[in-house]
Amino acid sequence: MKAKVTILADEDIPGEVVSGLRQLGYEVEWIVEGERGLKDPEVWGLAASKGALLLTGDKSYMPQLSRDQILYGPPTIRYSADGILRDELRASELFIHLLDWTLQHCDAREWHFVEFGLLGKHTLRSACWQREKRRRERGI
Repeated sequence: MKAKVTILADEDIPGEVVSGLRQLGYEVEWIVEGERGLKDPEVWGLAASKGALLLTGDKSYMPQLSRDQILYGPPTIRYSADGILRDELRASELFIHLLDWTLQHCDAREWHFVEFGLLGKHTLRSACWQREKRRRERGI
């Protein structure tokens, strides 16, 4: 049974994510399908007025909001990812499953803002050894 939650997906959320969440049984309203061009505080306010969870990839929300908007606004999940060689960590499938798991295992009443940040990093073995060698020399 899916958690009963309405999700308001910001414009920067890929359509594949919106479709995937809907296929899993979530009620998702997508800004692209109705309220395009809203400013960040307006999207925040829309989510709050609907009692919806705001799903965004936007890092610039918080500086635009008042104290009360931050303290009493909608629960929000922000997702950002940079891949190892390409943008593979931005894959919609990964995002959908991570969000589904979160909504199934975490009570949104107990948190306000969740940020998922995945950073893939490609490092040569020689660089790994040099970093480990320095760590050992420092006794850490």
